[in-house]
Amino acid sequence: MSEVECPVCGLGRVAGYRVPPRLDGAAFRMCGECEAVWEQGQDIDRDFAEDLLGYLRDRGLQPWLEDLERERAWPAVAVPEAEDLPGAED
Repeated sequence: MSEVECPVCGLGRVAGYRVPPRLDGAAFRMCGECEAVWEQGQDIDRDFAEDLLGYLRDRGLQPWLEDLERERAWPAVAVPEAEDLPGAED
């Protein structure tokens, strides 16, 4: 599995995130650099990108980035956590 470069900014990597279940539990993918968002199952393409604030507001949620939960790994967007890298110490 390989990382996916953001097609919007070209600088960040796209990773899986989830709105906490207490809010609505929506799963989506987001660029950590420019905060472009794609709904789960959508192609990671510039034409389908939404901005994070609009995505959250459309769901009636407050746009607080710290409320989002990073997914461990999604098949199309495998971004390893530091502890998952070879040679990482416990």
